[in-house]
Amino acid sequence: MPRIDEEAYKAAEETQGGFSQMEPGAYMLRIKKVLAEWEERDFKTQMPAYRSAANGDGVMFVFDVDEGEHAGEFSRDFYMDGDDFAENKLWMHQVKYTWGNLGRLKLMNRVLAACNPGFDPMAALNADQWSMFIGRRFGAVLDGTVKTNQNGYDSWTFKVGQWITEDELRAGDYNPPKITDKRESAGAAEPSARPDSNDDIPF
Repeated sequence: MPRIDEEAYKAAEETQGGFSQMEPGAYMLRIKKVLAEWEERDFKTQMPAYRSAANGDGVMFVFDVDEGEHAGEFSRDFYMDGDDFAENKLWMHQVKYTWGNLGRLKLMNRVLAACNPGFDPMAALNADQWSMFIGRRFGAVLDGTVKTNQNGYDSWTFKVGQWITEDELRAGDYNPPKITDKRESAGAAEPSARPDSNDDIPF
């Protein structure tokens, strides 16, 4: 017979249980992995294209949600391959850190420095010390695309839209997330979801 902590029981809020769907919005994220080379689809040729820091394409930050109700969202089994992130699902929780656009680089570096006191992202970049970015936090507005999956439920995918500092996140000083509705019956009242509802989206 289990023994329930009575104080914890009294303090608990009633819930239906089950899966809580993450939705577009502002989140504090943490860099979990940095890729200095990777392949992605070339949208002109629809063929794999090789990208690398050495070629000036930047690096890829693989992130997870760092706090709140959805902390650890992208470390769920669905996104993992053993003890590492599944390569074919990295696109669901990654952002490019590039220096092709110096204005954007300056913005990303300001956010990284503000969210990680004592960290100098420009010095780490210039030294090619990509491991120094692992564990660093940044705020972001995650835009979302919702569509109907093969089971008939709504399925969200996310993309970093706006980089923001932690102070900007707390103050609500950011643009609302952009939402793209690709559901079969667009305009349904409320999106619904089930665990691992992204399983019908190809890499």
